[in-house]
Amino acid sequence: MSRPGRAVAVQSFARRWWPAVLYPAALLAASLAVAARADDDRRATLLWASTNLENLADHPLRALVLSAFLTDGDAVAWTLLAAVGLAGVVAATGPWRAVLVAGAAHLVGTAVSEGTLGVRIARGLAPAADRAILDVGPSFVVVGVLVTTVVAGVRWWWRAAALAGFALVAPSLFGGLLAGDVAAPGPLTAVVLGLVAGGLVVLRRRRGSASGQRLTLEGTRG
Repeated sequence: MSRPGRAVAVQSFARRWWPAVLYPAALLAASLAVAARADDDRRATLLWASTNLENLADHPLRALVLSAFLTDGDAVAWTLLAAVGLAGVVAATGPWRAVLVAGAAHLVGTAVSEGTLGVRIARGLAPAADRAILDVGPSFVVVGVLVTTVVAGVRWWWRAAALAGFALVAPSLFGGLLAGDVAAPGPLTAVVLGLVAGGLVVLRRRRGSASGQRLTLEGTRG
């Protein structure tokens, strides 16, 4: 392939697949950078970036953005899962809709998790100190895009990879649901959002296919 041809191929790849490259890369870089800090500094940074009730009242936009790019767990594993899920959605419906699904999963999942916790605190079912819990990570994003890919993946291997990724994270994310763990309602919400998003992608695809078949039939008749 000539140099101009390679440049065109790279540009085409970047225009289509950028969410599946940029977000996982930023997640990994930011998480590793914070993990390299001294313990006290690291914890202070993660607490400031957390989407807890105190931060959502004090600096909501910065907390919502930063929390999606930091993890206190296995950064490499979360990076790979994010790449698989986002790539699957990009393949199914394009880059901007993949970003929309990921963003919606993070925002809605956070709202449900923290809203549930706020209600529990108000009713005396959780301590007031939980308003300042450490709550960072890409779990809502990852669950949302993985479930969307499971439903709407364009090839069986996209769906299989996403299902395997979801099976890996599900036990740790949903184990505290019945106990009222603040983290549990968020992933459940992300699952529902992923199911809805995936269903919409499949419906749109079928409508497009039916429309194309009608046009082909009309052209043949003409």
